[in-house]
Order: sequence, then C-alpha cells, then structure tokens
Amino acid sequence: MLPRYSETVRLLYSQNTFDTTQADVIAFLPRLIVPESFNTIRHLQILLSLWMPPSYPPHYDPSMTLEKLEKEKKHGHYYRKIWNAIWKNLSEMESLASLRVEVNVLGRMQHLWEAHEFNCVKWVHRPREVHLVLPDDLARRFTGKIGGGNCTVESMIAELYS
Repeated sequence: MLPRYSETVRLLYSQNTFDTTQADVIAFLPRLIVPESFNTIRHLQILLSLWMPPSYPPHYDPSMTLEKLEKEKKHGHYYRKIWNAIWKNLSEMESLASLRVEVNVLGRMQHLWEAHEFNCVKWVHRPREVHLVLPDDLARRFTGKIGGGNCTVESMIAELYS
C-alpha cells in the first residue's frame, strides 16, 4: 500500500497548480509538508495583499520623522521576516516549473514602495519564468528594475485585458 501512496502523493504535488492567498503558508511551507512533497511542487500561484512595503515598520505612521522611520526600518520585524521567508522558500523549490506572484498593495501606500523591496525576487532561479504581477503604477515604475533575468513584471490592469 505504501508504494501506491507515495506515487499518488508525488502525482498530487507535481501535476496540480497550488494557489494561495496566505503569505504564512508559503513562509512556513517547508515545515508544513515533508521535503519530498515540497520539492515536487511544480506550479504555484500566490496572491499577496499587503499594506506596506516589507522594509517599513508595521506601526508606520506618515507623521513619523524621517530619522525615526529609518531607525525603525533597521529593526528586523515579523512582516519583513515573512516576506524574506517567502522568497527564500520559493528559491529552494527544486521542481518549480511555473511561478506567478501577484502583489496587491492595499490602501494608498503604493508611493512608499521602491524597487529594492523586490531584490529578493533575484533569489528565485527556478522556474525559467517568474511572473510578478503588480498594481499598474508599480509595474510601470519597476519594469526592468527588479528581479533576475527570469522575472517578468506585469501590470494587474494589463492582465485583466489579456
């Protein structure tokens, strides 16, 4: 019975597209499933809904002085740790053949996002194409400035009409 189970699990993880909206699922995925299953996943789609750039403190207040903001940004906080863990785990998925990450920036905080927030996308060498879908303004500002050679930045609006 065990060989059939392991064959079935291998098929389950390699033949399906996994889709999640929970950042913690990807951040803790290596702890949630056995390594063989983690390394068999081939297709993954992620929708991340974020308020703030990962470098910003979770208690950011627009009235903060620049000095205080820079001091707060230096502290390692949970939000940044989760962001980095997501990209680290994606970079370690041995069989990843397709990856689509949509980052939905909530509220009116798009102006705070800078290209360096996405430096961790460069860690992902598999698959050959990483599709990073961003709000129109961010896609326009960051196309050609983020990700590795395998990263394509796409606009959410353009994707709606394609």
